[in-house]
Amino acid sequence: MSVLFRTIFFLLACFCLQASFSQSADGLLDMPRLRSVLSETTLEAYPDADDVMIDDYIQVRYEADGTSVTWDDTLVKVLTQKGRDDNRSIRLYFHAGYGTAEFIFVQVIKADGSVVSVDLAKQSQVMIDRSQMSSNIYDPQHKINQVNIPALEIGDAVRYYTCRKIFKARVPDTFSDFQVLEYTSPIRHASYEVNAPAELPLRSIVLKDEIPGTVSRAETNLPDGRLQYQWTIKDVPQAFREPAMPSLHTVVQRLLISTVPSWEDISRWYWKLCEPHLALTPDMKAKVAELIRGESESAGKIQAIFRFVSQEIRYMGLTLETEAPGYEPHDVSQTFENRHGVCRDKAALLAALLREAGLDAYPVLFYAGPKKDHEVPQPFFNHAVTAVRKANGQYLLMDSTDEHTKDLFPSYLADMSYLVAHPDGEALQTSPASPYTENLARIKTSGKIAANGDFTCESRIQLQGINDNAYRSMLLRRTPPERELFFATVLKGLVPGAELRRLEVLPADLQDTSRPLEVSLSFSAPEILIRNDDTAMLRLPRLSAVIGYVNFALEQAGLEKRRFPFKTQVACGVMEEGSYELDSAWGQALSLPKFIQIDNDCLRWQRELKFIRGILSFSNEFSLKTLEFSPAQYLELKQTLRSIEANNRKRPIFACLPDDSAPLPPSPAELVDAADAVVLSDSWDYELEDAQNWTLVRKVKKKILTYNGLKNNSELKLDYNPAWEEVRLDSASVRNDAQLQKISAEEQNLMDAAWVAAAPRYPGAKTLVISLPGVKLGSVIEYQYSKTVRGYPFFSVQLPFQGFDPVETRELRISLPQKFKLQWSVYQDGFLRQRDRLRGENIIHKSRSLGSREIHTWSCGPQPAVTRERDLPLPQAFLPTVVANLDGWDEYREQLQKALSFAAQGSKETRLLVQSIRQQTEERRLLAVRNHIERAVRRAGPAFTALPWYCMSPADTTWTDGYGHSADLAALYYSVLQELGYKPEFVLTTAAPQDPRMEKFSQRHPDPDNFSAVLVRVKTAAGDVWFNDLDQYSRLGSSSYHDCQAMLLRTGKFFRIELAPEARSRTRRVVTLNMMPGGAAEITLNNLFSGEDFAVRNKFYSQLPPEERRRHYQSLIAALSQSAQASSELNTDFDSYPGVERYTALVQDFATLEDDFCYFEFPFSLQGLLRLWGSERKEPYFLSGSRPQELEISIRLPSDYREMVLCPEDFRWQSPANDSWVRIRRQKTSSTGVLRFRLEAEISPEVFTVQDYPVLQELEKQLSHPANRTILLRKR
Repeated sequence: MSVLFRTIFFLLACFCLQASFSQSADGLLDMPRLRSVLSETTLEAYPDADDVMIDDYIQVRYEADGTSVTWDDTLVKVLTQKGRDDNRSIRLYFHAGYGTAEFIFVQVIKADGSVVSVDLAKQSQVMIDRSQMSSNIYDPQHKINQVNIPALEIGDAVRYYTCRKIFKARVPDTFSDFQVLEYTSPIRHASYEVNAPAELPLRSIVLKDEIPGTVSRAETNLPDGRLQYQWTIKDVPQAFREPAMPSLHTVVQRLLISTVPSWEDISRWYWKLCEPHLALTPDMKAKVAELIRGESESAGKIQAIFRFVSQEIRYMGLTLETEAPGYEPHDVSQTFENRHGVCRDKAALLAALLREAGLDAYPVLFYAGPKKDHEVPQPFFNHAVTAVRKANGQYLLMDSTDEHTKDLFPSYLADMSYLVAHPDGEALQTSPASPYTENLARIKTSGKIAANGDFTCESRIQLQGINDNAYRSMLLRRTPPERELFFATVLKGLVPGAELRRLEVLPADLQDTSRPLEVSLSFSAPEILIRNDDTAMLRLPRLSAVIGYVNFALEQAGLEKRRFPFKTQVACGVMEEGSYELDSAWGQALSLPKFIQIDNDCLRWQRELKFIRGILSFSNEFSLKTLEFSPAQYLELKQTLRSIEANNRKRPIFACLPDDSAPLPPSPAELVDAADAVVLSDSWDYELEDAQNWTLVRKVKKKILTYNGLKNNSELKLDYNPAWEEVRLDSASVRNDAQLQKISAEEQNLMDAAWVAAAPRYPGAKTLVISLPGVKLGSVIEYQYSKTVRGYPFFSVQLPFQGFDPVETRELRISLPQKFKLQWSVYQDGFLRQRDRLRGENIIHKSRSLGSREIHTWSCGPQPAVTRERDLPLPQAFLPTVVANLDGWDEYREQLQKALSFAAQGSKETRLLVQSIRQQTEERRLLAVRNHIERAVRRAGPAFTALPWYCMSPADTTWTDGYGHSADLAALYYSVLQELGYKPEFVLTTAAPQDPRMEKFSQRHPDPDNFSAVLVRVKTAAGDVWFNDLDQYSRLGSSSYHDCQAMLLRTGKFFRIELAPEARSRTRRVVTLNMMPGGAAEITLNNLFSGEDFAVRNKFYSQLPPEERRRHYQSLIAALSQSAQASSELNTDFDSYPGVERYTALVQDFATLEDDFCYFEFPFSLQGLLRLWGSERKEPYFLSGSRPQELEISIRLPSDYREMVLCPEDFRWQSPANDSWVRIRRQKTSSTGVLRFRLEAEISPEVFTVQDYPVLQELEKQLSHPANRTILLRKR
């Protein structure tokens, strides 16, 4: 709710909120009048709201130079637990180069009318906005001012008074603002006042998407000659977000104001800002001449220069300019030399180089998002591109920030607003949209199906437009083996058990964007037919179902109807033509489906299937012609999707004719490994004073081999906490042949950790970001940094000597006083002893004495790269590794026990809490402890192992501040439980279940980070009760740490956390299908939730307002089928245990009726249990534990189809270690018209060797095969 009236600067990527300083310490709101409004604002009056905006009074005063001051006094009432959670923290975003933002005061107004002031010194923090790092931007002036609000309860109101000051206008001598006057919470009342100088009045004022009767406006000439504009907002109903909608602030009621006369003025301003930075050096002019040599046409020159800027200038942002930070580009010579820049830098460089080539090029301001409101000129843009003016006066746009685009301007930026920077000024324009025919995936497929169902296939895929862009980008970030892994996984999702036999991606150099992207592949799969001795059904393998951007564009079409447009972003499609030669044994088609054809203004879908002389030929097209569907078009889309879904269920059916032919075995695939970079040398040098204090000096030399290697190695990020660590970059350089570039101070930035503002009590962690200059393919990078540690619990290092990049030499050196005994071990093949995998030379250990010190050195020669595969075990498990430590678990747990016990000493505040809990009955006290603390105290801050123990907080502090990390919360729980007379125990636990061999390794080789959570256990007659884990929505006694390794801190005993069966996480799904004549089915789902699943669903439904619950139910029904219609209410019950979710839907066309056959698939199965990647494995596979699966399906068959032709068979699987199992059983019933199946799975953590991996593949093939979920009936 606190974001309601933030300006557009927050909403855009180039945000900078207006800042202000209060004109009154008491605020602006009339609080006596509002107290009655607070009392009448209840959940009964606003059943769909989590909170309500009671009032928001904003006063803005701007001056003729564009500077401004804003006062904002906001009052929000909390109605639900979710509203409470949403309002426990308030953030102000600002850019320190333009202004400041500060809280004057923050208050909690209790239900009884009392006012509690938030201690801003303790509860607020200004930090660098770390979110920019995800875009590879590092600007320490992007700030967040966050205040945290403890002791906020349901029924309370939050009042916060802020002041924001803009001391530098983004566009000099102008003022603009953007106010959202409708939000996802109701607005009772709000006022927005703007005080303007007479010499700079507002020139444009527009209220968009107005809700009649909610906004009034007045203008006044003040005695001092200034102008006052005032808007009063009242009784605005809440808006509800919809999936795939445009950004909320662009489609709800909103007010735009501006003093800017025209868009042309902004255009001229940006040209004047950029023009001084466009000067070229002689080297740049020579580069242009080199790039366009031999090119006589403008198109060739543009392509050559664009490709250089797009691919050889990496996207990375440092803000060095002061005139207009965030808008002003670097000097293009600097961008050219350093080979990096953000969008504005690359756009300016491209424009400058194109102008040198004789083209009329300009930088362009761009808004990546919904089209801007053209009526009001405002300088709020979030991207920059380049334009060349063509002979006809129109502009050719190009986006050089996209390093993988074949097109100059990618189609995902279509239908968006842009403004060309031009000395004469330009109007706001809209980027052109390419037709879907330019964004197609075209597929040609041929294959053979043997008598036993074995399948071989070849396909050629041509990718155009957005498909080229999306797949090229993805493939460039993968090595050749990873590309094969990707396509192998896609094929397995299409055909169970599929194995990739051949893959060719063209062009071989994917950065050659002058050539279109093509993929040729061949694959095989065993027994794809659903068959018995007489009849076979085929689920037609169509690559067009899994390849192509269009397949993901409509995934969120769950609602029945919408208020806002449904965005698909790009007009695109997929077309496939193919033929499959069936063995003569299946030469008779019993049923060949017929398909509808759809072709309207928004969508095209067609499919055709023919079977002639043993050849099954097909064609298919699915194309979207529009970038978005209006609410009216969306209703038509829903009907279309229902038709498409019904047609996709149709299958050809064949009769068996005896034949002895057999398929030829496919040739094996050949895989070629490739590295992104090679580590030429890597040394880790530890100088120990004792077990708690040391210095690490690390020195790395690395050569960049691929584009992906460039992306992954151009920035270094060093995390540390100044409370006990100091990090210093000693040196860093990049060598390109004879040219050496050293790091500059401007290319080093210090960023805050993400949690800093949320937990201001703890010393803030930092990230030192080093942006290396001039990195390109073939570069040799060298850097050295030092890290000094003071007061760690104990020294521990676990260093693998092999990694994803090949290593020529790696060395670990540990120097320590001779009076200490270093404990160390070498695992040449990891602690799992994986001796059959590819690795390099053995690790060699040497030791020597030097004076009073002992020096240990471990080194190795060349090591090959580890194959990048998913679900690898811990690196120490299978890679050559050195582990060493000084001190261990005994010393650690004793010191931690003391620190926790000291923090757990109760005092006044916790004793008051205890007194209130004592009023509960004995049976409810433990529940009351859990609920009181979970409701009042949020988890915030780093892992407790990331801070010195002196940073632990007393229980009272954690309680009153309302937040804490795992150890602080554990101390609070311990304090309260002990005061109540229980005997609590501290228990350390791992983050997730592990293979037993991993557990033994972590016990033998201490590392504090292995046990990152602190639980509190209380033993009762009914069993163990765990605290500091799940929230108040869970059942007491359950935990998310079932099967995790734990350590009892008091004794040091290791054990596994074992919950009672009823407390474990489990979802049992009971499905009843009542098949009806005509193919319809009434489906009833009864889901039963236990353990952590109960907690998650209980929280979800408890926090779901009625309208959101209604929309959620629509999504549940649509997930079942686009043609499903609810025939019952959504019934949920979490007051009992296990929790219940139950509903019934009628699905038309659930079964397909074709000729004399009726067939359908189970609506749920165990198909996605494993989700394995790839068809083969080079490294061990870690099967992480998952929740038990339990599915019961009962089917009442239609009265006119009772002859069973095909049906799932019983299946049972057990893992090699016997810890995991899967069962599918058909159960006996008393009626021939009823089928009943039970599907169960229990998966435990287990490491599978490369030799054992096929066991998992076979399991996945069985579970994914349509035969295990398909019923085929014949009319009797």
